[in-house]
Amino acid sequence: MAYEAEMPGKKVSKERLKVICARYYFASPFISGKEVLEVGCGPGLGLGYLAKKAQRIVGMDISEENLRYARQRYKNNHSNKKIEILCLDAHNLSLFQNKSFDVVLAMATVYALDLNKFLRECRRLLKKNGLFIFDIPNKNVPGFKGSKFGHKYYSVPELFRLLEQYQFDSRIFGAFPIARGFASGVRERIRVTLLRIVSNILEAMPGGRIMKDFLDGFTLDKIKIMPEIEEKDIEVLNIKNIKFVPLPRESPNFNYKILYVIAKAS
Repeated sequence: MAYEAEMPGKKVSKERLKVICARYYFASPFISGKEVLEVGCGPGLGLGYLAKKAQRIVGMDISEENLRYARQRYKNNHSNKKIEILCLDAHNLSLFQNKSFDVVLAMATVYALDLNKFLRECRRLLKKNGLFIFDIPNKNVPGFKGSKFGHKYYSVPELFRLLEQYQFDSRIFGAFPIARGFASGVRERIRVTLLRIVSNILEAMPGGRIMKDFLDGFTLDKIKIMPEIEEKDIEVLNIKNIKFVPLPRESPNFNYKILYVIAKAS
């Protein structure tokens, strides 16, 4: 079974490429010398980057098809002794013993999961004071459209409340601000609406997916996803200049496209 994955060589916008790299840059300060599990690692874009910092990294995904690239990529990698790749369901991680990991990562994954089931597994797997780190699109921004594979999206207050139920002490940050000003906001809404209409039309047409991918290849602002995130990509895309802004827990946020969460197991 395969699901939506950001495969190497696929063309995406520069902003989406920055979003991909920003996930791992955001998590990187918290994994040095740690035992790390990445849930939903897909083709393993971040595994090599994480392995340079972590003591050990386990990448897992429910799709063997999506993992095929990761297995090939890291089979003969110089750091492959630190990287283990497994095909598992995030809702049942009984392969791992209690308190097996210092950090659990779920980058652009939790919206596809039953988060209640997954949080129970996270609590079981994390050592005392372990960290659950993830990012998720902000459903409250104007023009939001979730993935067809999405199970549920969350607002900032909903995330705080849910994580508290599982005894996590959480901090939530926002990044990638929406366009400012009335005119910019209108243009952005028009752009998003038009792209959605064209995408829906193509998806409904016989052979529409092929046509959509073909047209994407001629879009000037599209860039190919790299085989593996490296420090040079962080530098070239100016990821270090991205501001992760702390968000209050009381109200939904309408200004940032992506939410980043650090949840500490008490």
